[in-house]
This record gives sequence, C-alpha cells and structure tokens, in this order.
Amino acid sequence: MNRRNLILPIRARITLLILAFNLSFPMMDNVSSPNQANRLNLDQFVENVILLNPEIKRLNDQVQAQQSLLQNTGALPDPLLTYEGGLTTKFKLNQKLNNPFKVNVDLELAQADVDIVDLRLLSSIRALTFQAHRLYSKLCTIELMLDLTREEINVLDKMYQSSLRQYEVNKVSQLDPLAMSLMKSEVAIKLELQLQSRQSLLAEASRLMGGADPIFSFPKILAPRPLNITLSELQEIAKTTGNLDILIAQKEAQKAQKATEQTNGASLFEYEIGAGYDVSNETIEWMGGITLPWWSQKKDELYRYQDTLAYSALTQVEEITQRVHADITSLVYKIESADKILPIYEKDMIPKAKQSRNLAMMSYDAGQLSWNEWVVTEQRYLNIYSQYYQLLSDRLSDEADLEQLVGTWR
Repeated sequence: MNRRNLILPIRARITLLILAFNLSFPMMDNVSSPNQANRLNLDQFVENVILLNPEIKRLNDQVQAQQSLLQNTGALPDPLLTYEGGLTTKFKLNQKLNNPFKVNVDLELAQADVDIVDLRLLSSIRALTFQAHRLYSKLCTIELMLDLTREEINVLDKMYQSSLRQYEVNKVSQLDPLAMSLMKSEVAIKLELQLQSRQSLLAEASRLMGGADPIFSFPKILAPRPLNITLSELQEIAKTTGNLDILIAQKEAQKAQKATEQTNGASLFEYEIGAGYDVSNETIEWMGGITLPWWSQKKDELYRYQDTLAYSALTQVEEITQRVHADITSLVYKIESADKILPIYEKDMIPKAKQSRNLAMMSYDAGQLSWNEWVVTEQRYLNIYSQYYQLLSDRLSDEADLEQLVGTWR
C-alpha cells in the first residue's frame, strides 16, 4: 500500500497505518470526541490522550517529513554545466543517469525507512495508550481505597461514640475512647495521603492530555478481561501482527537484506552522457561513459559488509522475539495466578471479613469484646480489602502490559 504524501489528521493516519500493516491494534470506534464537559471513561480517556498529546503530533510531523524525502529518491542528479575559454570557447553540459537496477532498490529502501518511521509512530501511540490504561486503573483503585478509608472513618466515629457510652457506665477504661480518637487521627492522615496520591495521578493524566484537565467516570466494579486465549496464540499474534518492536526489527532486517542487492554487478554500473558546443568552430560534441565495476575486491568487501549487516539484523529479530515471548509468558502466568486468587477474595475472604467485622462491632457495643479484640478484627478486614484492591490493580496493569506486547486479542 502506497502511503506517500499523505497529509492526514492523526486519527486518520493511525487508522490508515493499522490497515496498511494489518496490525492487531485497538481501534477507536464509537468513541466520542474530546469534550471536557463530559466525564471520561477508559476508551474516551485513551482517545483524548492520542488526539491531544503533543508528542504524538511531533512524531506525526516527523513521519510526514520522512515521506517527503521519499519523493526525491530516484530523481536525476543536477546536470553539470562547464565553460572553457582560451583559443576556443566551449560550453559543456554533463548529466549523470540513474542506474535503473539501483533506483529500484533505493526506492524500496526509502519506502522501508518510511514504514519504519510509521511503525515507530504507532509504537509511541501504543505506549501512550497503555500508559493511559495503567493510569486509569490506578485512579480506579485509589477511588476504591478512598471509599474504604471513608468507610473506616464512619466506623471509627460509631465505635468512638460506643466507647464513650461504655466509659460513662464504667464498662471500659478511658483508654478505649483515647485509642479510638488516635485511630481516627491516623485514618484522617491516611485519607489525606490518598487524596494527595490521587491528585498526582490526575496531574499525570493532564500531562498525557496535553494540559487539559480531565474529569473521569469510574466503573463501580473493576472487572479484568478474561484471558480466553492460549500462551502460544498470544506469542504468535505478537510475532506476526501485534508486537511493534518485532515488526520494526523485521522491517530493519528486510531493509538490510535489500541493501545487499546494491552490491551486485548490475547495480554498480554508473552512466553519464554529455554534450558540448564549440563556439569558435560552431560544432557540437557528444559524449557518453560507463563506470565499470572491474575491481572485484572492492565489490566483494562491500557485499560482505552488507551481508554482515543483514545477518545482524536477522539475529536482532530473533533476540527481540525471544525477549517478547519471555515477557508474554511471565505476564500470562501472573494473570492466570491472579485469576485464581481473586475469586477466593471475592467469594470467601471478603464475605467472611465483613461478617466478622459486623459481629465484632456488635459485640464491642454490647460489652462482650475488648478493644484489642475489635482492633484485630478491624485490621484483618482492612488488610484483606487492601490486598484485594492491590491484587486487582496489579491484574489490570498486567493486562495492559500484555496488550501492549501483543497488540490486542479482542
């Protein structure tokens, strides 16, 4: 597919490149245009990042500049006009001609350069896309943690009032209300630190969107996407259409292999024609010449050099492919492990922790449970939820990392 001289908006260029390279890449269908009056979900946030991030615009300008250079490939060099004075006056015009074999290779190499720049643009877009994914997941998690902390503050308010009532009737010592008050202060500090973390994440989101201030909407339940695909299938997608590092290395290898064709005999010939006019004798002179690649040592050295570069590029493809496959394997195992553990939290540990917490609160209020016993139960409840949210956040981040490696398996 020829993509020369395409001066396109970023959205159109991204879609064109995806189709041109037959990439496995998240498309931006059915997503509203940037509108800061609306709350952004994940898909809208990602598209805002792609459309507003200044780095993407800069890279897109570089792609268009590289495409402009492609037009000069194969053009004739400027002719040489000379003047000779003295006893006779002569004007000569010499023109070097392009070797058609070499021009075809040069055009393919120039197109390969454009393809590589295009792929690097997509690679940067993908990196920003999944940076946005991870950032959105962190924001979702911090919102859940904030809700948990606010819930804890409400619980401590109730428990503090309960401890005061029991202290007034001498059921507990003054230590209980003091301890409850201290815990309230500690949780208030934790809430402030969490709000600070959220503000830092929002500042990062604004930076990704080129300085715009996003307003987000978050799902009430974070649901990781099921990994309904095998490890070998993911690795194959990454190798063939998904991983841009591999595709760039493959393009580099193809370019290096094509460059070796410039070292064959047909490509080494150079042609030149010329014409002259003798003003004094009023005669026209014609000339023609061919540069002959007679020195085989020079040609052989050039071939060995290009062949070494081609072999090195192929080796690079294998190294990158192996690294990507290893990273995919590690992420798949982490995701599969998380998918086994998360249901244990959701179906067993969290319900039991809630039940234990409610019983502990009622027992303390009835004077049947000591403050220390209640604190142990409450801390277990908070730790279980914190561990669950952290595992959920890691699972979503691993999913984004995997999709960045593979492209997408939707």
